[in-house]
Amino acid sequence: MDKLFSIILLLITSLVSIISFKVYNSYVTQVFLIDDINNNSYNYIENVDLISTQFPEIGVTSMNLNTIKASYFIQKKEFDKALELLNKVEYDPLGMTDVKKAEIFYSQTKYDSLIYYATKAYNKVPNNSVHVIWYLKALAVFNRYEEIIQLFNKIEEYGNTRDLYFYFATVYNVIDKYNEIILKQAQSTYSKYDKSDFKELNVILGYIFYGEENFKKFNELSIQASSLFQDKNYEESLKLYTQAKNIINDDSDINYNILVTYYYLEKYDQIIKEYSSLPENIDRETGKFEFLVARSLLALKRMSESCDFFLKAKDLGHKHVDSYIKNVCKN
Repeated sequence: MDKLFSIILLLITSLVSIISFKVYNSYVTQVFLIDDINNNSYNYIENVDLISTQFPEIGVTSMNLNTIKASYFIQKKEFDKALELLNKVEYDPLGMTDVKKAEIFYSQTKYDSLIYYATKAYNKVPNNSVHVIWYLKALAVFNRYEEIIQLFNKIEEYGNTRDLYFYFATVYNVIDKYNEIILKQAQSTYSKYDKSDFKELNVILGYIFYGEENFKKFNELSIQASSLFQDKNYEESLKLYTQAKNIINDDSDINYNILVTYYYLEKYDQIIKEYSSLPENIDRETGKFEFLVARSLLALKRMSESCDFFLKAKDLGHKHVDSYIKNVCKN
């Protein structure tokens, strides 16, 4: 009896060891897979055949390992292998398997299947960026732009600037037809995400507001002007900044750069004149304009006015202004 018990215990121990070893190896592999997922890279692509998807089938990210492995085959354009893996997935609450199928069918120009799986993925998790992008792409293939435009409120509501960029990049193709609606949506987005860290969003909004060619020329002049400024060629820099302003006169950075250039040229009166005629919708929340005017007035020895502007700058949250206030606002 003891011998039989020992044999059973040994078998159980061996089985547990095998399972533990498989799980351990899987977790080691998943370290590399997670790194690729987080960095949107495919560094593990040459080792794709080593990825075991039998046990465990679900990864630590809750994604099915068949789906993750299929992503590498999609990258290698081995679509049949990818589909074979994706078709094994039975439980897909995150919709990642559906969206991978949509990606494959788009590459294969099987658009009926594309729209089916893109819609399925989007309906499962509508605030997932990948799902949104493929759903927009699928609707655009079928020229269903009215449906796309109706998605704006949902996309704006959860506030992903990347998704907003892809939304506007999609509807930009039909801006002539839906100009008034798209412009209103762009203004709403701009009011919330002025100068977004996602630069592509700033660019597409610029195209919508000012026209693609105008916005490209504006950026080209701005870059050239900044380069000349760095080289201390202030006169030429000012000319290009002014040309840029003639294209887009309400850009906060351009208006500020013009004032700074005047400051380095010691044209303090011109700074005060330019400040008084700034467009009303210029962003002044940082107090940087007021600080520059205060320093210009200080250079002109207009102490009382300088003090007033230093105080305005402080009220607007400008940093490093206290020492000026202490020295200038003595009375």
